[in-house]
Amino acid sequence: MMKAMNKSNEHVLAGGTCFNQKADSHLVCVQNDDGNYQTQAISIHKQPRKVTGASFFVFSGALKPSSGFLAKSSIVEDGVMVQITAESMDALRQALREMKDFTITCGKADAEETQEHVYVQWVEDDKNFNKGVSSPIDGKSLESVTSVKISHGSEYKANGKIIRWTETLRSNRAALVIPLTTVD
Repeated sequence: MMKAMNKSNEHVLAGGTCFNQKADSHLVCVQNDDGNYQTQAISIHKQPRKVTGASFFVFSGALKPSSGFLAKSSIVEDGVMVQITAESMDALRQALREMKDFTITCGKADAEETQEHVYVQWVEDDKNFNKGVSSPIDGKSLESVTSVKISHGSEYKANGKIIRWTETLRSNRAALVIPLTTVD
């Protein structure tokens, strides 16, 4: 999160998200037969939606106080965009630096009805990944073992063959590098 904040300009904060297993629905963007895109929420059959997962988020600090809105939230394809004032953006960034929860109230400033809320919450480190993945070396489970994607795969060449490395898994046993492809 800190890297995203440091690399973004002061008015926009965006990030990708992972699949949320605690969500009861997820936003998806589907292309129709006519070529247009439509957002849908895929949910558990016959269950009310309470928590909806998204593929990305964008916080935009360009909302003018004179707009009459506290903040605006909207679905964009399979993600969420929240428009807030510059002052709210400063407060959000400060809360993220301090690892504190932050609440954004959306809607008209003079509205009497219930407002919509966007909650930015810090949660426990999720160790629920690499489920069902086993080491090709020793067959042991790699569940909860962190992995690092190698964005520009390094290559090892020997005896006329190339191995292109794309991911490294780290555990207390050892590091395991998973090759993407082997090429003759």
